[in-house]
Amino acid sequence: MGIINLEQGSSQWLEYRLSKIMATDISVINLSNPFNTEQDLWEQKQLIRPGPTMNAAMQRGHDLEPIARELACKEFGIIFEPVVYESDKYDWAAASLDGYCKDNNIILEIKCPKEKTHLQTFDQIIPMYYQDQMQWQLMVTQAKRCYYFSYRPECQNKSISIIEIIPDVETQEILISKGWEFYQSLAFFSYPKNKYLY
Repeated sequence: MGIINLEQGSSQWLEYRLSKIMATDISVINLSNPFNTEQDLWEQKQLIRPGPTMNAAMQRGHDLEPIARELACKEFGIIFEPVVYESDKYDWAAASLDGYCKDNNIILEIKCPKEKTHLQTFDQIIPMYYQDQMQWQLMVTQAKRCYYFSYRPECQNKSISIIEIIPDVETQEILISKGWEFYQSLAFFSYPKNKYLY
């Protein structure tokens, strides 16, 4: 399918996400995400419960993302655009990308994390749930690489850290298998949903 004409954060985007396994979902499904459970995600997809509410850390990341993307564009000398991408091979798999350069077939994953997580990247340490997320993005887009761009302006001369991530086919196969199993469990449209609006 490729790029989907959806604005991230819009009501149409939120509805679209319900019917797909997204990059942010896969770490929950693979049990690497400490902030959400499979049961919670299942109920969120079925509109039985609302999704996670915006907390201070999430709001901070949202506010800093455009700044970080602009810095990344300058760093690499290419234009990264935020897009929604659906897999050509698996129509149930998709990803909302912080940045995508179609001409170079490269994706950008922006994080504006707490200080400890940011500083660990200088030792090439990335939380597993972020790694799962990026492998899903690489699988969905078939991009040749992803740049993990950690941005923390408070760290002054260490405000930016970049790690190149390449596709890991073995990991992707595991994620595809688990993602498909979870997707099948949703049984979309098989019964009336609780239209919980959030």
